Amino acid sequence: MGKYSLLLAFSVSFTLLILGRNQNRSAVEAYRNFLTYHAKTTAHNIAVSGATMSSNALFLNSAWNNGFYKRTLSGGEFTSTIVDVPGTPRKKITSVSSYFAPDSTYSDTVIVLLQPSGFGKYAYYSVVEGAINWTKVDTVWGPFHTQDKMTVNIRPVFFGKVTNNKGLYKNPSSSQPQFLGGYQTGVNIPLPTSSLNTIRAAAQAGGKYLFNMDLLLTFNADSTVTYKEGGGPTLTMLLSNYAPNGVICVDRGEIRTKGTCAGRVTICAMGTSPDGRIWLDDDIKYRFDPRDLPGAKNILGIVAENEIFIDENAQNNNDIIVQAAIFSLKKGFGAEHYDSRPVSGTIFLLGGITQYQRQAVGTINTSTGKVLSGFAKNYKYDTRLMTDAPPYFPTTGTFEIVAWRE
Repeated sequence: MGKYSLLLAFSVSFTLLILGRNQNRSAVEAYRNFLTYHAKTTAHNIAVSGATMSSNALFLNSAWNNGFYKRTLSGGEFTSTIVDVPGTPRKKITSVSSYFAPDSTYSDTVIVLLQPSGFGKYAYYSVVEGAINWTKVDTVWGPFHTQDKMTVNIRPVFFGKVTNNKGLYKNPSSSQPQFLGGYQTGVNIPLPTSSLNTIRAAAQAGGKYLFNMDLLLTFNADSTVTYKEGGGPTLTMLLSNYAPNGVICVDRGEIRTKGTCAGRVTICAMGTSPDGRIWLDDDIKYRFDPRDLPGAKNILGIVAENEIFIDENAQNNNDIIVQAAIFSLKKGFGAEHYDSRPVSGTIFLLGGITQYQRQAVGTINTSTGKVLSGFAKNYKYDTRLMTDAPPYFPTTGTFEIVAWRE
């Protein structure tokens, strides 16, 4: 019996020894896993910090391209590079980290894609609002910003976020504007003063550049344009042949336009008033409506140094469709003879408006909100403009992140 007891005791002791050894090994392995996890996490965090610091440097200075070389951080280092993405205005930041653990060196990589922040991303932007009211018949979809104080009458509806620099005035004080996407005041987003130089250079380099003449331009659904330059003949050709890079610029002249846009194009009029204006003679719309076809590639920019006017004519006296990103550097988007033309229906705008000074499109009875002359407004935002833009459309001078890969 004694030898069996001894054998049993030995077996138990051996089993406990094995269990203890395995437990010890598990504890050591768990500790090693923890150290490895900590090292990998630290390497990842260093790479993220490098990408963040590099992005911030580019935000503060859009010409920054130095990157960082072996910048020490949290027991490791990172190196970041910034390069242009060929064929686009985008930039790519690559941040590579190294963390020096006792057993090894761990690395990670973060890639950030940035593009110029364009004014096209606003459904509506102005520097000067003046005394013009947003009324109960007005509806705006998409981001809204003004550098001025905005005036609201009764119950306008804003579906996107609304920001302004100088606050809100209610006329009358009982007005109840509907800010369904949020509201913020004290936001400063200045309008650059030299926004058209890039467009002119692009037109001269690979588009269509006209000097000291007017242009009549009709977009056709078959991807052609019908045009008349100054006193020349009326001709038709493919848009891709007329302006290969999609930029059409008239320097010291005006543009009159209408039609159905089937390509990617920006038209621009420059010069001292009365030059530098664009006239909308009738509907100007896309061949493929992006609301029906989200992948539609047709996109139009209408850019003027001075006014962009809806002409007073028979075609425009019963609604007008405008599908474009609109930009006016020194004036704004408005209706010709807004206070004397007949009640002309509604402006159905899909895109966005950026302008120095808000122009009137009609007059109203401020007590009832009823339109007395000109147009009511139905402005809907083209959501593609958050990440896409017409060729060489003006930018804010800063960059924004469009992709972050870890």
